[in-house]
Amino acid sequence: NEISEKQLIGYSVIDRKMGELGKITFINSKTAQQLIYVSKDGKEFCFPMHKQFVKGIDTKARIMEVEIPEEFLNLN
Repeated sequence: NEISEKQLIGYSVIDRKMGELGKITFINSKTAQQLIYVSKDGKEFCFPMHKQFVKGIDTKARIMEVEIPEEFLNLN
């Protein structure tokens, strides 16, 4: 099931280890690798839209389940 980028805006991003990371605010498709931007409490980070990181999408609950290395959160 393909889901459009616009539909993902507002989804909660939940990491399997760290819990809720924030909400998807933007998806950049103009880069070689699609980047997902997530914002929470005024802080923003991004990660690539890749099966290595994205573990599942629940369209009913509007949740993206991810597994992101903690270093990614500190890089941005």
